[in-house]
Amino acid sequence: MSIKAMNWAWSVDRLRPVERLVLLALADYADEEASCFPSQDAIAERSCCSDRTVRRVLETFEGAGIVKRSRRYVGGERTSDRYVLAVGHRTDFPVEGYRTKSATSPDKNDEVTGHPCPGNHQNHQNHQVPPVVPHEQSGAEAESLGFDDWWAAYPLKKDKGTARRAFARATKKVSVEVLVAAARAYREDPNREQAFTKYPASWLNAEAWENGPLPARSGGQQGTAAERMARELTAGAQATDWGRRELSQ
Repeated sequence: MSIKAMNWAWSVDRLRPVERLVLLALADYADEEASCFPSQDAIAERSCCSDRTVRRVLETFEGAGIVKRSRRYVGGERTSDRYVLAVGHRTDFPVEGYRTKSATSPDKNDEVTGHPCPGNHQNHQNHQVPPVVPHEQSGAEAESLGFDDWWAAYPLKKDKGTARRAFARATKKVSVEVLVAAARAYREDPNREQAFTKYPASWLNAEAWENGPLPARSGGQQGTAAERMARELTAGAQATDWGRRELSQ
Protein backbone atom coordinates (compact mmCIF):
# COMPACT_ATOMS: atom_id res chain seq x y z
CA MET A 1 0.00 0.00 0.00
CA SER A 2 1.27 3.47 -0.89
CA ILE A 3 0.60 6.06 1.81
CA LYS A 4 1.02 8.81 -0.76
CA ALA A 5 -1.61 7.20 -3.00
CA MET A 6 -4.00 6.71 -0.08
CA ASN A 7 -3.69 10.33 1.01
CA TRP A 8 -4.31 11.44 -2.55
CA ALA A 9 -7.36 9.17 -2.91
CA TRP A 10 -8.86 10.76 0.19
CA SER A 11 -8.21 14.25 -1.19
CA VAL A 12 -10.20 13.81 -4.42
CA ASP A 13 -13.50 15.61 -3.82
CA ARG A 14 -17.07 15.24 -5.09
CA LEU A 15 -16.88 11.50 -5.64
CA ARG A 16 -19.91 9.30 -5.22
CA PRO A 17 -19.54 6.79 -2.36
CA VAL A 18 -18.89 3.85 -4.67
CA GLU A 19 -16.34 5.90 -6.65
CA ARG A 20 -14.54 6.74 -3.41
CA LEU A 21 -14.44 3.07 -2.44
CA VAL A 22 -13.08 1.98 -5.83
CA LEU A 23 -10.39 4.69 -5.77
CA LEU A 24 -9.40 3.74 -2.21
CA ALA A 25 -9.24 0.07 -3.21
CA LEU A 26 -6.87 0.91 -6.06
CA ALA A 27 -4.74 3.07 -3.75
CA ASP A 28 -4.65 0.27 -1.20
CA TYR A 29 -3.24 -2.09 -3.84
CA ALA A 30 -0.82 0.52 -5.26
CA ASP A 31 2.94 0.37 -4.81
CA GLU A 32 5.25 3.35 -4.33
CA GLU A 33 5.00 4.05 -8.07
CA ALA A 34 1.20 4.31 -7.71
CA SER A 35 0.86 1.19 -9.84
CA CYS A 36 -1.24 -1.93 -9.19
CA PHE A 37 -2.92 -4.78 -11.06
CA PRO A 38 -5.83 -6.21 -9.00
CA SER A 39 -8.57 -8.06 -10.84
CA GLN A 40 -11.93 -6.37 -11.26
CA ASP A 41 -13.43 -9.13 -9.09
CA ALA A 42 -11.01 -8.22 -6.30
CA ILE A 43 -11.81 -4.51 -6.64
CA ALA A 44 -15.54 -5.27 -6.58
CA GLU A 45 -15.23 -7.43 -3.46
CA ARG A 46 -13.19 -4.81 -1.63
CA SER A 47 -15.53 -1.99 -2.74
CA CYS A 48 -18.73 -3.93 -1.94
CA CYS A 49 -20.17 -3.43 -5.41
CA SER A 50 -20.71 -5.37 -8.64
CA ASP A 51 -18.19 -6.01 -11.41
CA ARG A 52 -20.35 -3.92 -13.73
CA THR A 53 -20.16 -0.96 -11.36
CA VAL A 54 -16.38 -1.31 -11.13
CA ARG A 55 -16.07 -1.22 -14.92
CA ARG A 56 -18.26 1.89 -15.11
CA VAL A 57 -16.30 3.68 -12.39
CA LEU A 58 -12.96 2.80 -13.98
CA GLU A 59 -14.15 4.23 -17.29
CA THR A 60 -15.13 7.45 -15.47
CA PHE A 61 -11.70 7.64 -13.84
CA GLU A 62 -9.95 7.08 -17.17
CA GLY A 63 -12.03 9.79 -18.81
CA ALA A 64 -11.14 12.19 -16.00
CA GLY A 65 -7.46 11.37 -16.34
CA ILE A 66 -6.88 10.25 -12.77
CA VAL A 67 -6.30 6.59 -13.67
CA LYS A 68 -4.40 5.16 -16.61
CA ARG A 69 -5.05 1.54 -17.58
CA SER A 70 -2.93 -0.85 -19.65
CA ARG A 71 -3.29 -4.52 -20.55
CA ARG A 72 -1.15 -7.21 -18.97
CA TYR A 73 -0.22 -10.67 -20.22
CA VAL A 74 1.20 -13.60 -18.27
CA GLY A 75 2.56 -16.50 -20.28
CA GLY A 76 0.96 -15.07 -23.41
CA GLU A 77 -2.50 -15.01 -21.82
CA ARG A 78 -4.48 -11.89 -20.92
CA THR A 79 -4.66 -11.27 -17.19
CA SER A 80 -5.71 -8.38 -14.93
CA ASP A 81 -5.04 -4.85 -16.20
CA ARG A 82 -2.43 -2.56 -14.69
CA TYR A 83 -3.70 0.69 -13.18
CA VAL A 84 -1.49 3.72 -12.61
CA LEU A 85 -2.96 6.40 -10.36
CA ALA A 86 -2.25 9.97 -11.43
CA VAL A 87 -1.34 11.00 -7.88
CA GLY A 88 -1.62 14.76 -7.49
CA HIS A 89 -3.69 15.13 -10.66
CA ARG A 90 -6.54 17.64 -10.29
CA THR A 91 -6.81 19.81 -13.38
CA ASP A 92 -9.29 17.85 -15.49
CA PHE A 93 -11.57 16.52 -12.79
CA PRO A 94 -14.99 18.27 -12.54
CA VAL A 95 -14.21 19.75 -9.11
CA GLU A 96 -11.58 22.19 -10.41
CA GLY A 97 -14.07 25.07 -10.46
CA TYR A 98 -14.34 25.35 -6.69
CA ARG A 99 -10.91 24.01 -5.79
CA THR A 100 -9.34 27.11 -7.33
CA LYS A 101 -11.63 29.44 -5.35
CA SER A 102 -10.33 29.07 -1.80
CA ALA A 103 -11.40 25.40 -1.65
CA THR A 104 -15.07 26.18 -1.03
CA SER A 105 -18.00 23.86 -1.61
CA PRO A 106 -20.65 24.23 -4.37
CA ASP A 107 -24.36 24.78 -3.95
CA LYS A 108 -27.07 22.95 -5.95
CA ASN A 109 -26.07 24.77 -9.14
CA ASP A 110 -22.33 24.17 -8.59
CA GLU A 111 -21.85 27.83 -7.68
CA VAL A 112 -19.27 28.59 -5.02
CA THR A 113 -20.87 29.11 -1.61
CA GLY A 114 -17.86 30.24 0.38
CA HIS A 115 -18.21 27.43 2.90
CA PRO A 116 -15.20 25.16 3.51
CA CYS A 117 -15.22 21.94 1.52
CA PRO A 118 -14.84 18.93 3.87
CA GLY A 119 -11.98 16.64 2.99
CA ASN A 120 -10.14 19.10 0.73
CA HIS A 121 -6.44 19.10 1.54
CA GLN A 122 -5.97 22.42 -0.20
CA ASN A 123 -8.04 24.11 2.48
CA HIS A 124 -5.48 24.61 5.25
CA GLN A 125 -8.18 25.64 7.73
CA ASN A 126 -10.01 22.36 7.33
CA HIS A 127 -9.13 19.70 9.92
CA GLN A 128 -11.80 17.15 9.00
CA VAL A 129 -9.55 14.88 6.96
CA PRO A 130 -9.07 11.59 8.80
CA PRO A 131 -5.39 10.97 9.50
CA VAL A 132 -3.65 8.11 7.73
CA VAL A 133 -1.00 6.48 9.89
CA PRO A 134 2.02 5.43 7.79
CA HIS A 135 3.25 1.91 8.16
CA GLU A 136 5.43 -0.42 6.18
CA GLN A 137 3.70 -3.18 4.28
CA SER A 138 4.46 -6.52 5.88
CA GLY A 139 4.97 -9.80 4.05
CA ALA A 140 1.64 -11.00 5.43
CA GLU A 141 -0.15 -7.96 3.95
CA ALA A 142 1.48 -8.45 0.55
CA GLU A 143 0.54 -12.13 0.63
CA SER A 144 -3.05 -11.20 1.57
CA LEU A 145 -3.36 -9.01 -1.51
CA GLY A 146 -2.40 -11.95 -3.72
CA PHE A 147 -4.85 -14.21 -1.91
CA ASP A 148 -7.69 -11.74 -2.46
CA ASP A 149 -7.07 -11.84 -6.21
CA TRP A 150 -6.97 -15.64 -6.20
CA TRP A 151 -10.08 -15.93 -3.99
CA ALA A 152 -12.02 -13.64 -6.31
CA ALA A 153 -11.04 -15.79 -9.31
CA TYR A 154 -11.75 -19.22 -7.75
CA PRO A 155 -15.25 -20.58 -8.56
CA LEU A 156 -16.14 -21.91 -5.08
CA LYS A 157 -16.15 -19.84 -1.90
CA LYS A 158 -15.78 -22.30 1.00
CA ASP A 159 -13.61 -22.34 4.16
CA LYS A 160 -11.74 -19.12 3.44
CA GLY A 161 -9.45 -19.38 6.44
CA THR A 162 -8.27 -22.87 5.49
CA ALA A 163 -7.84 -21.73 1.89
CA ARG A 164 -5.73 -18.75 3.00
CA ARG A 165 -3.30 -21.03 4.82
CA ALA A 166 -3.11 -23.39 1.85
CA PHE A 167 -2.52 -20.42 -0.43
CA ALA A 168 0.42 -19.28 1.70
CA ARG A 169 2.02 -22.71 1.29
CA ALA A 170 1.31 -22.76 -2.44
CA THR A 171 3.01 -19.40 -3.04
CA LYS A 172 6.26 -20.98 -1.88
CA LYS A 173 6.04 -23.31 -4.86
CA VAL A 174 4.63 -21.10 -7.61
CA SER A 175 3.92 -17.40 -8.26
CA VAL A 176 0.67 -15.65 -7.38
CA GLU A 177 0.12 -14.82 -11.07
CA VAL A 178 0.18 -18.52 -11.97
CA LEU A 179 -2.28 -19.37 -9.18
CA VAL A 180 -4.71 -16.61 -10.21
CA ALA A 181 -4.53 -17.53 -13.89
CA ALA A 182 -5.05 -21.23 -13.10
CA ALA A 183 -8.02 -20.48 -10.82
CA ARG A 184 -9.61 -18.35 -13.51
CA ALA A 185 -9.05 -21.09 -16.12
CA TYR A 186 -10.61 -23.66 -13.76
CA ARG A 187 -13.61 -21.39 -13.22
CA GLU A 188 -14.14 -20.93 -16.97
CA ASP A 189 -13.52 -24.58 -17.92
CA PRO A 190 -16.67 -25.77 -19.77
CA ASN A 191 -16.10 -29.31 -18.53
CA ARG A 192 -16.17 -28.37 -14.84
CA GLU A 193 -19.35 -29.47 -13.07
CA GLN A 194 -20.44 -27.23 -10.20
CA ALA A 195 -21.33 -30.20 -8.03
CA PHE A 196 -17.79 -31.56 -8.34
CA THR A 197 -15.84 -28.32 -7.96
CA LYS A 198 -12.92 -28.85 -5.57
CA TYR A 199 -12.89 -27.01 -2.27
CA PRO A 200 -10.40 -24.13 -2.48
CA ALA A 201 -7.94 -25.59 0.03
CA SER A 202 -8.15 -29.03 -1.59
CA TRP A 203 -7.40 -27.52 -5.00
CA LEU A 204 -4.32 -25.76 -3.60
CA ASN A 205 -3.06 -28.71 -1.54
CA ALA A 206 -3.37 -30.98 -4.59
CA GLU A 207 -1.30 -28.51 -6.66
CA ALA A 208 -4.18 -28.56 -9.12
CA TRP A 209 -2.83 -25.49 -10.91
CA GLU A 210 -0.70 -27.98 -12.86
CA ASN A 211 -3.66 -30.10 -13.98
CA GLY A 212 -4.58 -28.13 -17.08
CA PRO A 213 -8.05 -28.32 -18.70
CA LEU A 214 -10.48 -30.97 -17.50
CA PRO A 215 -11.21 -33.88 -19.87
CA ALA A 216 -14.21 -33.41 -22.11
CA ARG A 217 -17.45 -34.91 -20.84
CA SER A 218 -18.45 -38.06 -22.68
CA GLY A 219 -22.04 -38.58 -23.75
CA GLY A 220 -24.08 -41.74 -23.42
CA GLN A 221 -24.08 -43.32 -20.02
CA GLN A 222 -22.02 -40.64 -18.21
CA GLY A 223 -23.73 -37.29 -18.71
CA THR A 224 -24.04 -34.67 -16.00
CA ALA A 225 -24.24 -35.35 -12.28
CA ALA A 226 -28.00 -34.75 -12.33
CA GLU A 227 -28.45 -37.21 -15.20
CA ARG A 228 -26.35 -39.84 -13.42
CA MET A 229 -28.38 -39.43 -10.25
CA ALA A 230 -31.64 -39.72 -12.19
CA ARG A 231 -30.43 -42.95 -13.81
CA GLU A 232 -29.42 -44.40 -10.43
CA LEU A 233 -32.81 -43.57 -8.90
CA THR A 234 -34.61 -45.11 -11.87
CA ALA A 235 -32.50 -48.25 -11.66
CA GLY A 236 -33.18 -48.53 -7.93
CA ALA A 237 -36.93 -48.14 -8.42
CA GLN A 238 -36.92 -50.79 -11.14
CA ALA A 239 -35.01 -53.21 -8.91
CA THR A 240 -37.47 -52.68 -6.05
CA ASP A 241 -40.44 -53.26 -8.36
CA TRP A 242 -38.86 -56.47 -9.71
CA GLY A 243 -38.31 -57.75 -6.16
CA ARG A 244 -41.96 -57.13 -5.23
CA ARG A 245 -43.16 -59.06 -8.27
CA GLU A 246 -40.91 -62.00 -7.39
CA LEU A 247 -42.27 -62.13 -3.83
CA SER A 248 -45.86 -61.97 -4.97
CA GLN A 249 -45.49 -65.03 -7.23
